[in-house]
Amino acid sequence: MKKLLILFTIILKSNLCLSQLKGKCVDSAGKPIPYVNIGVQNTSIGTVTDLNGDFIINDKSLQENAAIIVSHMGYETKSVTPAKDTPIEIVMTQLNFLLDEVKIQPLKFTSEKKLGNNSLSKHILVGFSSRNLGAEVGKFFKIQKNKKIKIEKIHFEIAELGYKKGTFRINFYNANNDVDIEKVRVNDADIIMEVVETGDVDIDLKNNNLILENDFLVSIECINVVEKENLDPKEKKIIYFSSNVFCGPVYRRSNNLTKWNSKKEKYNMGLGIQLFAKYQINEN
Repeated sequence: MKKLLILFTIILKSNLCLSQLKGKCVDSAGKPIPYVNIGVQNTSIGTVTDLNGDFIINDKSLQENAAIIVSHMGYETKSVTPAKDTPIEIVMTQLNFLLDEVKIQPLKFTSEKKLGNNSLSKHILVGFSSRNLGAEVGKFFKIQKNKKIKIEKIHFEIAELGYKKGTFRINFYNANNDVDIEKVRVNDADIIMEVVETGDVDIDLKNNNLILENDFLVSIECINVVEKENLDPKEKKIIYFSSNVFCGPVYRRSNNLTKWNSKKEKYNMGLGIQLFAKYQINEN
């Protein structure tokens, strides 16, 4: 009788699992929305929509009636409870911003300065903690009080790329300190790049007008990968960034719903990111 009860419990639990969830995110006109963050509430499960707005989650721990949180810049965040074995279409509502009239005072800045790692080593590697699309790895930056900085350029190096192509999004987050990092990014436009080989990645941000006045975290988010057609069995599906020692800790999270987790690695390795920025000149 006890064995039958255990078997019944296992069967019941398996019936409550979705294991796979498919869907599509569109706007009110039915147009697909690419690179939308999809997260399962109270879990580390998540993904990102592709260029056609489609997404798929394959996870044995995915429970029926689990709430799916859908978010994207410029749209209202939405919570959806999908039906079992039924693809869902999620219609997202665009946000309307009413801006008050403001007088813009031109700001003066210093010449460009480099922030972050002085040098990067391809022999010291840092990667994501999850293979989920939407996983992020980041680095914390501290700003002097009462100082605004304008981000001009970002540089990092991809040391290993076990895919035919990877698509990444750069995110900036305000921070009250090196532990209290906000979950919602501050850059008001997607910063996206595709990478097909290892080596240097330079992103010009001069026209983004990205001005920060608080401590912040900058992250690299993996939003899409294309697998190689003839992958060598010995080659791993991994992505590693060049780094260096004594520049940590490393900040990671598996999707945009989870908290940032900072970890002090061996020799205090950190994510190898270099920022080029200008400091505001205060005129008294």
